Amino acid sequence: MPLPQRPSLRLFAILWLITIGAFWLGTIVARRTAVPEPEATAMQVVMQEILRSHVIEQDAHNLADIAIKAMAGFDHYGQYVPHDEVDSYVEATTGNYAGIGIAVLAVNDRLLVRFPFLNGPSAAAGLLPGDEIIAIEGIKFSGLDSGERQMVAETRIRGEAGSKVRLTIKRADAAPREVEILRGEVHKSAVKWAHHIDAGLGIGYLWLSDFHPDCDKELVAHITALTRLPCGLHGLILDLRFNGGGYLDVCVAMANLFLPRGVITTVKKRGGVTEVSYLAQPENCQFPDLPLVILVNQDSASASEVLTGALQDHGRALVVGELSYGKGMVNTLFSYKNLDFKLKVTTGHYVTPNGRDLEGHHLRAFRGDQQGGIVPDRAVPLDGEPLRVVFTALTDQEPPPEHRTAVAALLQLHGMRAPAIRSPDEDPQLAAALAALRATIEQAAAGK
Repeated sequence: MPLPQRPSLRLFAILWLITIGAFWLGTIVARRTAVPEPEATAMQVVMQEILRSHVIEQDAHNLADIAIKAMAGFDHYGQYVPHDEVDSYVEATTGNYAGIGIAVLAVNDRLLVRFPFLNGPSAAAGLLPGDEIIAIEGIKFSGLDSGERQMVAETRIRGEAGSKVRLTIKRADAAPREVEILRGEVHKSAVKWAHHIDAGLGIGYLWLSDFHPDCDKELVAHITALTRLPCGLHGLILDLRFNGGGYLDVCVAMANLFLPRGVITTVKKRGGVTEVSYLAQPENCQFPDLPLVILVNQDSASASEVLTGALQDHGRALVVGELSYGKGMVNTLFSYKNLDFKLKVTTGHYVTPNGRDLEGHHLRAFRGDQQGGIVPDRAVPLDGEPLRVVFTALTDQEPPPEHRTAVAALLQLHGMRAPAIRSPDEDPQLAAALAALRATIEQAAAGK
C-alpha cells in the first residue's frame, strides 16, 4: 500500500491565505449592519411568496430593486440608482453623455436634424438643420409614429464613446448618402438663452437649468461675452425658475462670483452639528458690483435656494417671483468599489448666512414651525397657461448661434415657433424683474 504523500509547503501557504482571507471577509461583513429580525425573515418570506403565488410571473431582481428603492427613498430626497439607470442619472446630473451630439425633430412621417450641437461629432460630420435621417445602421423608421420614431432614433444613435454609427441622410433634393460618425463625449450646457433683454440700458438675461459641473465657468463666459458687446452689461437677470439644484461646490462658486466676502451657506449634520461653513474668497469674486435680480418660483429648489439665499441675505440681489420649493436638505451621492449602483442619502441641511433653514417639508412635519424656501422681495404669481408657456419656452433646446436662423426657418416651415424665451409681455415675472433692474440702474445713474 503506498504511503500517503506529505503535504507540500505550497499547500500550507494556500491554506494559510484562505484562512486569512476568510477572517478578513468575516470582519468586513461583520461591520455591516444586518437587517434586524423579524423584518429580515419577513422580507424573505414576502419575496418568496410573491415569486411563487403572484398571478403574473415576477423577476426576483426587479422585486429586490423595488424594495431597495423604497428604503432609499423613504425621506423623499434619497434615491437608489440601479446599474441600468446609472448612465441616465449621470446625464441628468452632469449634462454629459456619449453620442453624436444632435437634436432631432419628428414631423409627420419624417425624422429631421433639428441642429447639431456645437463642437460635437455630428457638427464635425457636417450635418445641418433640416437634413432627413432616413435610417440608422440601415434600419428605417417605417411603421413608427413620431414619438416612437424619435425615441428609437435617439436610442440607436447613442453608444459608447469611440464607437461608430452609420446614418443614411437626405438633404433637400439630393440623393440619400451614408454618413459614418464617431461617437464621443457630449455636453449639454445648463446655461441658456444668454442675451441682452434691454440693449439700451445694457441689461442681460440668462437662464440656469441646473447646477452641473463647470456651470460657474460657463456662467462667467456668458457674462463676459455680454460685457464685451457694444452696449456693455450694466445689470443681469439670473433666472433660476424650474431649477431643481445640483452640485453644491458649483453653487458656492457661482455665489462667490458676485460676493467678495462673507458666509455663502452653512451645512448642519445630524443633531444640528455644524459641519462646514462655505466662505466667499475675495480673489474669486469677478462681478462684485453688477446689479442683479434673481427669478425664482415654486420649482426653484436646493442649490437654487442656497445661491438665492446667500445673495439675498447679503443684499447683493433682489429676488422676484414666488416662494421657492423649500428643499434645504443636503444629499450625498455614494459609490462603492465593485458595486455598480449609486446611492443618494440625505446627510444634512443648508442654512443661509442669516440663519434661515431652507427646508420647508421635513422640518415642518417634525416641528410645525418651519416655512422654508426663499420668500421673494417682490411677489409675482404665475400659473395656468402662462406658466406652461414660459416653462415650454425655457426648457426648449437652444440652437448654437450659427444655426439659429436655419432652425427658425425649419420650425416655421412646419408651423412651429422659433426657440426663444417668452417676452416680458408674456411673462409677468420677467417683466417685474426687468422693471426692478431698470429702476436700479436709472437710480444709480441719477445719483452720479
